[in-house]
Amino acid sequence: MKDCTGLILKILKTRPAKDKFILYSLRQNWLDIMGSAAARHSSPEKIMNHTLYINTDNAAWSHNLLMLKMQILGKINSFIPLEEGKKRTFKLQDIKFFQGKIKEKIVVKEDQEPFIPKVDTTRRCPKCGVFLLPHEKLCGACQRKSINKIREKIHKILCQAPWISYSDCIQYVKCDKITFNDVKERLQDWAIWQALNPKASLKEKTFAVMLYKGLPPESLDEALVKKNLGIFKRMKQFKEE
Repeated sequence: MKDCTGLILKILKTRPAKDKFILYSLRQNWLDIMGSAAARHSSPEKIMNHTLYINTDNAAWSHNLLMLKMQILGKINSFIPLEEGKKRTFKLQDIKFFQGKIKEKIVVKEDQEPFIPKVDTTRRCPKCGVFLLPHEKLCGACQRKSINKIREKIHKILCQAPWISYSDCIQYVKCDKITFNDVKERLQDWAIWQALNPKASLKEKTFAVMLYKGLPPESLDEALVKKNLGIFKRMKQFKEE
């Protein structure tokens, strides 16, 4: 089956077509990916810009799966087939959850009880006062707000000093390395796209190179900028294949 899916991916020429087929493959394997309880309450709906959008049938499940986001992302990526003739497997970079009625529910064993997240009625969120899940220090909504504020601070620092490293960044904002790298990679993708615009200014080009190489402006010269623009073009071509 893997050989067959790899061949189909090779035949499909456009990224949207490949995304649709990968989505179909994930739907076929959803029960194995998520387990019967979670598969009963969720469904993969679309892939866009390396992001999988998952529909859940209630807020509790959105919250619960969001807490396991990185583990779920890793499991999903392990099920994505390798395109025939390629050395690298297409990887999803993010998952986003939304709520709505699930059109086609996964059929699971009737004797399996669905998992329902239970709140701890003895503990409340210190920010908004809602009851917490057993493992939580903040509720999901407040935790996301806190994470978004940290991400905004990292983004601002990188815009001002694109060469800064994680070890330097944590002197200004308390964050984990995964969050820092994610913010940097997203900003880097945007900066490279800007730099490859035929009308891009020298400032936009050098910003992208400083971010990519982790070098301050005094370490750059025209030859280095030109060399990395060539690397950016090849990276873009690889992503579009």
